Parts: sequence; structure tokens; C-alpha cells
Amino acid sequence: MNSFYAPVAFRVRTYGLVLSGVAANYARALLALPAMREWDDAALAEPWRDPDHEVEAMQGATLVDDLRRVP
Repeated sequence: MNSFYAPVAFRVRTYGLVLSGVAANYARALLALPAMREWDDAALAEPWRDPDHEVEAMQGATLVDDLRRVP
């Protein structure tokens, strides 16, 4: 597997992109790797927030699903 595509697999999931065939299997396999699950868990558990970015994000988008764990 090529680690170059690891962040792309997260984006595919985050944006709800629909992949098929080999691409879907590849993204699923990347997200199932223990290192990727650990990375994902650590990111979701991160308590630090940038208030200015939070405001900016909400002005430019509609929040569909907030996966963060709020402390």
C-alpha cells in the first residue's frame, strides 16, 4: 500500500464520496489498517480547537456530521 493516499482515504470518507471497485476496496483497506485507525482515533480525541477556524468553517459550509469527541 502507498501511504501517499492515506489522507485521501480520510477525505473520501469525510466528504461521503462514493467509490466503486478497486478504488473502494483500496480506500476501505487503508482505513482498516491499525496505524490508520490509531491516527483517526488520536485526531478525533484531540481537544484543541481553533475558534477562528471554527467560525470560518461554519460560515462557508453546512455541518453534516461532527465526528469529534468533545471533552
